[in-house]
Amino acid sequence: MARTTNSVKHTHQYFRRDDGLWACSGIDDCSHYMPKNMSPLPAGKKSICWNPHCKHPEFQLLPYHMQDSKPMCDDCTERMAMIEAATEEMMKSAPKPKSKYEQLVEEIKARQNKVEPDAPTSEEPSE
Repeated sequence: MARTTNSVKHTHQYFRRDDGLWACSGIDDCSHYMPKNMSPLPAGKKSICWNPHCKHPEFQLLPYHMQDSKPMCDDCTERMAMIEAATEEMMKSAPKPKSKYEQLVEEIKARQNKVEPDAPTSEEPSE
């Protein structure tokens, strides 16, 4: 008698669980996972990219993809790296916001330098 597993043939979308096991999240019924002693084995298998906007979602897992818990294809990895680099560059060139202390010091100095209309100035002779 043949045993049926109700499995559905599909490309797995691998991710690393908190316990270190590589599992599939592609289909709700998929119980596929790789035990810790076999964790290098997903490398070389097809996976689905975790970027929802990926134009070519299927890719072959390589060891460097598996450094991330939710691996993305090479195109998306490069795109994310460029975005991160541009964001970092923008953050470096952006003016640093002043702390509350610096804001208070400036406010106090501005009040001290402000000349009130009724107060005599040092240029006017006092009687």
